Amino acid sequence: MPSTDNNTSGSKKISTILTVVIMVCVIIAGGAYAYWHKHYDLSNKSPRELIDIATQKIYTADNSYNFNGHYAFDLQVRESEESLTTETEDTSSATLENQNIHLAVHFNGALDSKQQKLEIIPTLTSNLPEATINGSLPMQMDFNRMTLILDPSNFRQKVDELIQESLPGQQINKQYFAFTLPPQSYAHLPLKELLHTLPQATHASYDIIDNNSLTKENTEDADSKRLNARYHVRLKTTLLQNNKMDATLLNSIHTQLADQARQAPTDKKQGYDQILTYLTLIEDLHKQMQQEWINSTDPADKAMSDLPYIVDFYMDKQGRLIGLRQQIDYRLNNDNFMKIGGWLKVDYTQQPHFTIQSTPSNTYDLNRDLLVDAIMNAATD
Repeated sequence: MPSTDNNTSGSKKISTILTVVIMVCVIIAGGAYAYWHKHYDLSNKSPRELIDIATQKIYTADNSYNFNGHYAFDLQVRESEESLTTETEDTSSATLENQNIHLAVHFNGALDSKQQKLEIIPTLTSNLPEATINGSLPMQMDFNRMTLILDPSNFRQKVDELIQESLPGQQINKQYFAFTLPPQSYAHLPLKELLHTLPQATHASYDIIDNNSLTKENTEDADSKRLNARYHVRLKTTLLQNNKMDATLLNSIHTQLADQARQAPTDKKQGYDQILTYLTLIEDLHKQMQQEWINSTDPADKAMSDLPYIVDFYMDKQGRLIGLRQQIDYRLNNDNFMKIGGWLKVDYTQQPHFTIQSTPSNTYDLNRDLLVDAIMNAATD
């Protein structure tokens, strides 16, 4: 009988221990879920909060990725039959009133913030033969060395012709061409400080718009499914309102840098002053455009400033921006319209992939022999 009591006592202890373990696991799991729900579940976030999360992430955390996309411009103008019947004997304007223009830039590339490297491979297509470039032009920017590297393989014949015109008799058997900014042209500029102003400036630019301009859309549409998007937010403004957002962004950058300049050492002030001067010029252009649109009595200017400007933001479950679509659609009727828009798709699933692998042995330094000036002069003659 004692052995039976001992077995019963042992079973109770094991049962008690298991109960405690299960309770601890439940508490930990509940706490983990509550923490995840508070910090990572974004389903209850407002459209503005989702935009803030996505834009801040791409500036500060998720800034290494591959990307691809395109931007296009389409213009169609067709003269109506009525206008054609009222043409005067001077028909020279008739051809000007019938246009069908398509221009598009397709691109792909990669950004690696750790390596301070950006690569983009653009290709221009068009229905205008004189505007079409047969081939892509890969280019890479190494921000550590402030070096731009080009791969002109698709235009090698034209490049060789320019070299022969500018430097007769010289052969350059290199795959890449590189141009490096002289350190004295940028070393004194607060470029890192400039980049650090962007998160706050972007936030400020969205503060000036009505929150009703932002709507959370469902993700059952084809684009959301194709991107596997968890969240879809649409921003609908006008060209004038978008211009005001850009002006606010610039003003915020200016204000932040001006505050830093007042506290900067004397030897740094010149760099701040130089960037602030450039910013002032850009801000003045924005103000001038705004005033022209606001004060204009021309119906065409009014129509342009009121054009709907739509931006769709697509985000994954973490709130990372995985897709961006912009579109401006000005349509008088089915025969007369202008469309401007494009896509940017961002992929975080793989390491940034760079096609340009530049080394001293396969890259020609354009800074040498003043080749840049020689080629530019030959191309413009």
